[in-house]
Amino acid sequence: MSRDRNPCIVCGLVHPEGITVWRAFICRRCEREMVRTDVHDERYRYFVQRMRRILWKKDA
Repeated sequence: MSRDRNPCIVCGLVHPEGITVWRAFICRRCEREMVRTDVHDERYRYFVQRMRRILWKKDA
């Protein structure tokens, strides 16, 4: 899916392609890294925290 200048909810950067989850954009790079991260990896907690931002968004 193509996005128009919306920053990624995970990395905060603007990317041309990614997915939308409840009106929150996740770039393709972050999506790939999230699905490949083991739950015991230290980055897993970071991704969970970033995904929680979706629930906290007023318009989500």
